[in-house]
Amino acid sequence: MKENEILASVIVPAFNEEKRVGELLRILNELPDNYEIIVIDDGSKDGTAGEARNFLRPIVISHPKNQGKAKAMKTGLSAASGKYVLFLDADLRGLRVEDILSITKRTMQKDADIVVAKLLSRENRGVRLSQIWFPFISGIQMARSETWWKIVAEKDFEKSRFKAEREIKRIAKELGLRTIFVDWPEVTQYTKEEKLGIFRAIPARLKMYFQMIRP
Repeated sequence: MKENEILASVIVPAFNEEKRVGELLRILNELPDNYEIIVIDDGSKDGTAGEARNFLRPIVISHPKNQGKAKAMKTGLSAASGKYVLFLDADLRGLRVEDILSITKRTMQKDADIVVAKLLSRENRGVRLSQIWFPFISGIQMARSETWWKIVAEKDFEKSRFKAEREIKRIAKELGLRTIFVDWPEVTQYTKEEKLGIFRAIPARLKMYFQMIRP
C-alpha cells in the first residue's frame, strides 16, 4: 500500500443520534490513519451533525431532509476513498478498535464478498436474539468498494429506504455474492426502548419485524 493511501472507509449513517454518536466516534478516532471516517447525518432533527463535528477526524455530510438509510449509505459510498468500506450503526456500544481491525482483516481474505458482524453481547438479550434469528439485519457490513457499488447500482436499492439490510441480502443473492457472518461477542447497541421510550418503541419494533418477514 502506498503511503497515505486509505485502506478502509468507515461510514456511519445517523439519524437523531446526537446522544450516542459521540460514544462511537471516540472509538473510531483511535483507528490507524489509513482508515477514514464518514458520518452521514440523514436529516436529523437534533444535533447529530454538530456532535459529530466536535471530533476533528470524521468527514460529516448532512442530508437536508431524512431520506432513509439506503440513500445515506449511497451518499457515504460516494464520498469514500477506501479500498474497503465498512458500514456501522451509529448507536453501537462496547465496540473496540480490535473489532474494526479484525473485520477488515477478514474482509481482505478472498473467500467472501461481504462480511457481516453479529452483535452477540449478553448485555442486551433482545439485540442478541434478533441477531441470532435475523443475522442479515445487522448494520455492520464490510466489503470491497466495488462490491458495494454493484449493490447500490441496483435500481431498487435506494427505494428500500429503511430496509437497506434486507435489500442488500436480496441483491447479494441475485448477484451471486458470498456472505459470511462473524461474531462480535462484546458489542451491542442501544435498543428502540432506550432511544424512544417504551410506548413509542413497541410499534416501531413491530414495524421493523414486519418489514423483515414481509415478502
